[in-house]
Amino acid sequence: MAVALLIPTTAAATFTLGCALIHGQRRHPERITRVLVALTLLVLLCFVIRWTSNEAAIAEATADAANPLLEMGE
Repeated sequence: MAVALLIPTTAAATFTLGCALIHGQRRHPERITRVLVALTLLVLLCFVIRWTSNEAAIAEATADAANPLLEMGE
């Protein structure tokens, strides 16, 4: 049961820490904006990498299934 609560608890703690950091830096909106944009781009990059690796794996699996000679060793 403790493992099942690990991800939601980590997400809530991260959110709370982010809110506290934003609140603490509210006098410097330019800095906050740059950091948030950088984090958004980083997350987007992670999604693109993950999506392209999944697409490549699907294409490879489809190509292997479509060629029965590969299974015979020829």
